[in-house]
Amino acid sequence: MKSLLMLAAVWTFVSFSACAGAPQYESVCGAADETDCKDDSALFQSALRPAIRLEENMRSPVEWDPDLLERPCLLEWMKETQTSTEQVCSDDPRNNIKSDKGNYIQFTRREDRLMYNVWQNALQDCIIGESYVRDIVASFAERTSCFKTETELLDDESMYVPAKELVDGRIVVNGESSKVLCKGSSKTASQTQLHVQLDLFRNLVSQWDHNGDTKNRTSVCKDMLSAHVLSEYAFIGVLWSTRPAACNTTAAFYDQSLCKASEKYLLDFLSRDLFAQTGGGFKGRAAKGENERAERCKEKVLKGRKWYEVLSMDIGITEENTKCSVATEASVFPEPVVKGTNHYDQANNIIADAYRQCGAPLVAGISGTMPQYLASAAAGPTKQGYQFSKALSEKEVLTLMSMLELAGFHAMTGLTMGVNFYYKKMVVTPPFDSGAFEGPHDGIIRCHDHETHCCTNSTKVGGFYNHQVYLEMIQAWEQKVQEFGLPAFPASDSSGKTNAQWPAPSLIRVPMSALPR
Repeated sequence: MKSLLMLAAVWTFVSFSACAGAPQYESVCGAADETDCKDDSALFQSALRPAIRLEENMRSPVEWDPDLLERPCLLEWMKETQTSTEQVCSDDPRNNIKSDKGNYIQFTRREDRLMYNVWQNALQDCIIGESYVRDIVASFAERTSCFKTETELLDDESMYVPAKELVDGRIVVNGESSKVLCKGSSKTASQTQLHVQLDLFRNLVSQWDHNGDTKNRTSVCKDMLSAHVLSEYAFIGVLWSTRPAACNTTAAFYDQSLCKASEKYLLDFLSRDLFAQTGGGFKGRAAKGENERAERCKEKVLKGRKWYEVLSMDIGITEENTKCSVATEASVFPEPVVKGTNHYDQANNIIADAYRQCGAPLVAGISGTMPQYLASAAAGPTKQGYQFSKALSEKEVLTLMSMLELAGFHAMTGLTMGVNFYYKKMVVTPPFDSGAFEGPHDGIIRCHDHETHCCTNSTKVGGFYNHQVYLEMIQAWEQKVQEFGLPAFPASDSSGKTNAQWPAPSLIRVPMSALPR
């Protein structure tokens, strides 16, 4: 009985906090991507569209998560309350315990399991001879160099977008510009260095092409799925110093139409208002010193090390200090890798609020890397003659998503936005996105929660923010994975419990009219 009472206390740890005067309208909020490496910061700050005014009352009335602010760092809290790791890591739908990053742990574990199953499926397909993993890596290997001399990059106005900022509740074009294409990186400082790096990817493709033995293919298939995050390949440097393969005018696979479409997609998506600077932050990421609690708790984990000095074999976006990482049957990485979960903290603005109040895990905010990967794969050497928006199957897209999620750089909500924008339709519906796919304005944040209006509704029920639409998004992705013949969940997790022991997550709908004033 005592243990049951303790578990109940844990599940109700985050108290119900009603927001007086909660707004009664569908919320439309406003944010930005990408710095996956230590020396390449603030990449995709962009804007092609005119400034759009944000209403002052669209600001969330409650800042941060007040319950999390009052809690000690997770490991200290566990010790003080005698809460077990099993309780913290529980997949029970009632488990509302958050990581120090501010994410519900059961949700990060659920995303990790889902993406691991996608990875498993892609690995098995690759081993038996299906070529889509090979084609993705070939699109990396044959990217078009941006160097016009040994060390000088191409540079023209078409590669830039006007930079935006969120100032006093308004999106404004600040008069500056941000380079999106051929930005360059210290990791790929010359044409010679780029050729060496591209050859590493070409070697993986060659190994797969010339090895019909399924036993021997296992190793190369694993390497192909993880090369983008292995330090030897320096893929961030390659990505920022090249253009899609279809843009290579001297290659047999040159496709002018595909090249233009892929780069237009990148420019258009990375120009959304969601990619505006937010007082030193970006896309829901906090500026340095903004999230004091998260920085303090993270420092206790890093112990003086830089985030990029911490290597791990664990998968996904679940923070390692929680000890809740999902156990896997096979290692995803051949060696310990840098995890993005140790890098950014959640901000305190309308973008981070939308993540927080919709219950969606935030790792690095809206992903600008995902559209880069999509553009590369859709304009790869095997896609010549395809229409850009039809060049990739959902299997290929899910594989690209899994590559970024398992490396701990992005969560599902931020990845989904780039996918929907690629197809120009709702493949699945996220809690919010950057607005209409076409037209003169992108609408800042468009909230898809028409019942609880999570983007601006800071009330809680049962210790949870309004996460119904987020769960529906995850369930929709799980259904797509199941259609590929795999369950959405592996047979067991790190606690040894089978998923059959946990009830399916329930969707508790609480309309705005029913919430306390």
